[in-house]
Amino acid sequence: MKDNPNYGALDNLAVAGFVLAVILGLVKYTRGFVSNIAVLLGIVAGCIAAMAMGKMNFDKVATRPTGLTWSRPLPSACPPSTPS
Repeated sequence: MKDNPNYGALDNLAVAGFVLAVILGLVKYTRGFVSNIAVLLGIVAGCIAAMAMGKMNFDKVATRPTGLTWSRPLPSACPPSTPS
């Protein structure tokens, strides 16, 4: 096992604590739909906080090839039809 220098870093723990606080706050103080999607909203809030802290970047997304490539889903699931 390799040691990770970022393991237990306070800034990472702060983001995790913020996400947990947002989720628990939404579950406790809201009702209905917002309470049901509290985990999703907590993750979104955590992503916004991480972007504000400079921990998220989208450099690889910006440098991807511009052409779209499509793959054939499950090519072995549909056997080719042969006339009998």
